[in-house]
Amino acid sequence: MSGTGLCSGEHASRAWSQSRLICGLREIAFGTRQGLIPLAATDRGDVIFLAPKAHGFPGGICVACEDGDWAGHSMQFAEWLCRFLIGQDMAGYESTAFHPGPVLLEYPPTAPGEHPRVSHGPERGM
Repeated sequence: MSGTGLCSGEHASRAWSQSRLICGLREIAFGTRQGLIPLAATDRGDVIFLAPKAHGFPGGICVACEDGDWAGHSMQFAEWLCRFLIGQDMAGYESTAFHPGPVLLEYPPTAPGEHPRVSHGPERGM
């Protein structure tokens, strides 16, 4: 499974169950008020969502991990991002990914004919 970001069969069923348990939802929907709203993706294939609740925390973070599993965090996105950037396991077990250089941000197009916009954060001094 590793490297694909996709799951199938029994693993897919377990992964969807995990996401429903993390978010306290009967069914997972995407892009709705009571569903998961995509916020960001990592260069390793993890996708970060704003969840209505994560482990009971309103507006928590739910991560679809690159290996097909899910992780939930009872915190706001700013705290999650800070912890991710300093190298904590924020996208599943043993997911540490410390990058000492400046952060690269890619803004996807928001209208037809637009191109992705790229910007770099400041040097991190770490």
